[in-house]
Amino acid sequence: MPPERLRVVASLVVRAELKEVGLAKWNWERLAAGCGILFVALFIVAYVIPGKPPTMSAGNAKWVHYALSNSREIKVGSILLGLALITFVWFADSLAARLRDAGEPRLAAIAFGGAVATAAVFAIGIAVQAAVAYRIASEQPTLVKSFVELGTVALTIIRFPVAMTIGATAIAALRTGVFPKWYAPFNGLAALVVLVGAGALSQKGFYSPDGGYTTISLIFFLAWTLVTSGWLAFRVGTERAPRATPAT
Repeated sequence: MPPERLRVVASLVVRAELKEVGLAKWNWERLAAGCGILFVALFIVAYVIPGKPPTMSAGNAKWVHYALSNSREIKVGSILLGLALITFVWFADSLAARLRDAGEPRLAAIAFGGAVATAAVFAIGIAVQAAVAYRIASEQPTLVKSFVELGTVALTIIRFPVAMTIGATAIAALRTGVFPKWYAPFNGLAALVVLVGAGALSQKGFYSPDGGYTTISLIFFLAWTLVTSGWLAFRVGTERAPRATPAT
């Protein structure tokens, strides 16, 4: 083979190897960003496994029967929710990194702080659910409904830090163009819907912890996580994030 052709082949091999290394780096970053998708999947599976629980207006006896009849499923669901918690924090860190790269360190800190607070309250809700299935239902059945109400309230007010994360992301998207143009209004709407859901503490009806509005706000949160994680997973590592426009 002529020396000139040999040098060309060697150059192509080196470039291919460098590209492969770069893609490997991008793939790890994309896996972290895509953890939000995994969170949604784990959350839905964990939500479905234990079966439909009684309503919050049901008596303690129905909740005891539900916990004893579905003890294993509730424990499995709690484990899956714990794994979902890990993936959510991982996703939130990738989101915060994207906002920092866009020149919004304060909003990045607020978004990640909201995610950490969300994870903390979420962990409390998981622990209460697991404790009911573990021993409370069998050894202290009279306390089951009280613990259920505690966990339910925790998973209702969790929407405050969730709205903080979504809202900070919405502001950053509006200021920097770090996301597509349609994303900022979508974020703003999601933040508002979720924030209003944090006050859904009526005793019964549409605006109660197990009412229709709570379900709507949950769907908005899961949709936001899915869309944001999917967009980050496909875009991270392929371009530089836009910087915030300096004030004049």
